[in-house]
Amino acid sequence: MQEDLQNRIVAFAKHLVGPSDDPAEKARSRAWLDARGLPTAEGRLLLEALGDQAKTRTAFRVLP
Repeated sequence: MQEDLQNRIVAFAKHLVGPSDDPAEKARSRAWLDARGLPTAEGRLLLEALGDQAKTRTAFRVLP
């Protein structure tokens, strides 16, 4: 369970870093993972917020 949460947090953090940056380090700097790499309360809240968006849709409009 912990490993699944950790993997999901790191997967999200990959969207926030450059190709040569470590997404786990970004997750630690955002307090989503602790120093041991385990999910924090903030990390769990992140996943909960992302889960709440699972059924939302986005519409884009091109303006002239």
